[in-house]
Amino acid sequence: MHDRPADIADKSAIILSGLCIVHCLLPILLSLIVPYLAGLAFLTDEAFHLWTMIFIVPISAFAIGWGYYQHRNSVILTLALVGLSMIIVAATVGHDLLGHTYEVMITVVGSLFVVYGHIKNIQLRKNLLM
Repeated sequence: MHDRPADIADKSAIILSGLCIVHCLLPILLSLIVPYLAGLAFLTDEAFHLWTMIFIVPISAFAIGWGYYQHRNSVILTLALVGLSMIIVAATVGHDLLGHTYEVMITVVGSLFVVYGHIKNIQLRKNLLM
């Protein structure tokens, strides 16, 4: 079975989740290093979370779903779904409901779950092909 589309989706979701982590942590790091740069609009724009979520969720659902269909590892499926749920909550209601600090925390932890899930998904699919 050829897994090229699933591999591309896994790697794309890893990159997008990584960008989300960088976007959340960069303003914090910049405010520590160069305080006057932390307020740049593109770094704190909430629309970034919505746009990345719009891409991460379907790409991740495809890749994780395809991987689960092949390897049947429910731990990886659960981790990825929990991570995606955290990203969705943070992107849609996190800022208003929980405040900026918790929104960032939920986004980063959710993104890390998604990244880990995709890495394990790739590994498990490759093990099945060997």
